[in-house]
Parts: sequence; structure tokens; C-alpha cells
Amino acid sequence: MARAAERHGAAALAPDGVHPSALGHDLRTDAWLTALLPTADRPAPA
Repeated sequence: MARAAERHGAAALAPDGVHPSALGHDLRTDAWLTALLPTADRPAPA
């Protein structure tokens, strides 16, 4: 998430500083799936 904040800016990930934007939500979901699921079990990107 730190790299995403550097790339997109923190406000793009959570405009109010707490609740994720659509982009923040997607990046968090991708990070979670990457950490927990083997590559073959991950859903195809939307």
C-alpha cells in the first residue's frame, strides 16, 4: 500500500483518510489475494 500511495497519492486511495476509494479498495483486494491465494486460484482481473 505504501508503493500505491507513492504512485497514486494517499488521497486517491482513501480520500477521507479512513475509507478506501474504489481504487484503494481494488488495490487492497489485489494485495490480499496475492498474499493468500496461490496464483492458479486467483480470479482473473476485471
